[in-house]
Amino acid sequence: MASFNLPIFIWGAASASTLLDQTNYKTLTNTVVDTYTLGVGIRSLLLQYSWMNVALIYTVDIEQRKCDFLQQDLESALGDTRGTPNPSIVYKHLMQDSTETTIKQTLTNVQARARSECYYFVMGVGQLIPPIPVVVVCFDSDIDKRNFLVWVDDLKMNTDEYVYIFPDLRAQGMLHRNNNGSYADFWLDTNTPPDGKDEKALRTAQKSLAIDIQNQALSDINDFNNQVVSNFGQPPFYCNGTCLGPSAADYTAAVYASYLHDAMYLYALTINRTMGQLGSGPGLRDALRNGTFVCNMSRGEFIGRTGLVRIDSTGKREPVFWVTGLDAINNPTVWLNVSIVGDQITVTPQYNTEATSIWGNRVGGARPLDNPVCGYSGNECPVNVTLYIVLGGALIIVMVSIAAGGIGYAVREKSKEQARLNRECLISTIELKKIDPDAKSTEALKSLRSFHSSTGSNDTGGKKSTIVGSSIDANKLDTEHHAFYNLNTAGSKETVYAEKYPIKVKLSQEDMNRLRKLRQFDHDNANKFLGICLDGVQLLAVWKYCHRGSLQDVIAKESYVADAFVMFALMRDITNGLAAIHSSPVGAHGSLTSQNCLVNDRWQLKIAGHGLDMITEFQPLRRKSTFTFVVFCHISSLTALCKIKQLSLNLLRVPMESTRTATKWRPPRYEGRRRLLLRHYLLGAGKSYGGVERSHHRGGRR
Repeated sequence: MASFNLPIFIWGAASASTLLDQTNYKTLTNTVVDTYTLGVGIRSLLLQYSWMNVALIYTVDIEQRKCDFLQQDLESALGDTRGTPNPSIVYKHLMQDSTETTIKQTLTNVQARARSECYYFVMGVGQLIPPIPVVVVCFDSDIDKRNFLVWVDDLKMNTDEYVYIFPDLRAQGMLHRNNNGSYADFWLDTNTPPDGKDEKALRTAQKSLAIDIQNQALSDINDFNNQVVSNFGQPPFYCNGTCLGPSAADYTAAVYASYLHDAMYLYALTINRTMGQLGSGPGLRDALRNGTFVCNMSRGEFIGRTGLVRIDSTGKREPVFWVTGLDAINNPTVWLNVSIVGDQITVTPQYNTEATSIWGNRVGGARPLDNPVCGYSGNECPVNVTLYIVLGGALIIVMVSIAAGGIGYAVREKSKEQARLNRECLISTIELKKIDPDAKSTEALKSLRSFHSSTGSNDTGGKKSTIVGSSIDANKLDTEHHAFYNLNTAGSKETVYAEKYPIKVKLSQEDMNRLRKLRQFDHDNANKFLGICLDGVQLLAVWKYCHRGSLQDVIAKESYVADAFVMFALMRDITNGLAAIHSSPVGAHGSLTSQNCLVNDRWQLKIAGHGLDMITEFQPLRRKSTFTFVVFCHISSLTALCKIKQLSLNLLRVPMESTRTATKWRPPRYEGRRRLLLRHYLLGAGKSYGGVERSHHRGGRR
């Protein structure tokens, strides 16, 4: 007809790109989008999501041959070397029929190539076939398309790494035509009874995209088809009765009825434009029969039943493709628009975020990749540095937590042990009970019996020494600086005396350690330290009770102390006790006086008041008695000379104070013994003070 210069308007399945040949078809106007342009739309879709490897499987309808034309034109479109690198068809297969066996075998081949790179020989040349994530599927029959969805699910090939693209040119998107001419979602079986496999088909449809010219709503399609059927037999057809068919089932609109509508509408618009230009004169008929003139008058655009119909200068339709998929609630939704105007291609996403829209029904909203991160086998995951960092960080946190827990536990246990050790040095006020005054005389008699059982006559004329019970009993009377208690611990009870300190001192752990060592220090001539009481009104240092009181009290009250043997024994106890203190962790006494020298019921002298410098250094100085000889030496600066001076003055005090009640003063008698004991201390018990002290006294008596 082109040779006769007649206008040609085509519609329906006339989608072959050969109709674009302007040499042979220069008077042709096509309202149908050709398959080459559809291939360009598919290429734009693949490039939009960086899919460079694609498989193509298709069937051939002998009558329509839509898929046959598509496979040829898609290869041509992908082979266009202009612009960016194009995707490649790495696997193509023509299915001779659409049976279940054939389609599943084809899918199995695709699956084998999708999960690994394969090496094939094509015409004697080895080629590496890359994996395939995207499959373009073309069926001429909608029934075959729905069966394909079910059989893909049977093979479990509808996982997140797969994408199935269904191209078409019928303006129906993800709908399909039923046998009765109605339309429904393409994964639904509308037969009676249904096969019950809609869920299987839906799972594959969720991993599918449809590319078609502008979609129509299901209600619009059905309304249009009903309107077409209702106009059957109306003018200008004038067909009634049997010419419409033997049954009502034949009263259905054709698949391409919408294209016929647009072709007729375009021709009518062309006539109107021609009449508008030439009028209704005698030349109108000839003009409408002039194919070249009419083809030129058909240029332009309008909104038809198949969407925007835009005809270019060659009579070719320039389409707007719609890419449709299912959203998260399985509603068909347009995700992309691909507009083709000449050589200009515009891809317009209809969403804001991929993950929550087009890929919303996939795990994590992830886009399918040419080669998944872990490969199709799942064993090719690259080293995830972030994962290792997170795992390493978590491991470090766990290790640090364990270490911190271990350290915390060790510290806690050490603190508990330290607290337990500290409690050994602490005495509660609950454990201290004031002495019953009625029990004082009993203690005095016990002391008196102890004295008579261990002593005979003294140096004063052979008279029997006596002791007044009240004098010993008075040793338990509380004073300004001392108090007496019964200590109840672990079911036992003993009498103790406590030294009062008016200023409470906050003790450090180092102080508690020193107090614990002081409590552990034990010597016959050093009074036993029992602990301190911090929860009372005053700070108390609790010591073992010595029944006969201090050396000052004994000298003042007991006349028999003037006995030479007793005096020598007391002086020897002082030297032994002081030597023991100096060689102990206590180190030095610091304030040795006759008041700190206590005598027990066995007439054994015990030095007290040592090792509490952390308390005494914060206390006010006490008023001294008339006959007290005292040497205060700071612990940190205590020298051998200071220690010797302490010892010497206390040894001198014994004979001086013991003879105050005698008839005459006799210092020479005791001076020799004092010097002897001092020499004994320096050369024996006090040997830890080194050669300086020894050499000082080595020359002889002084």
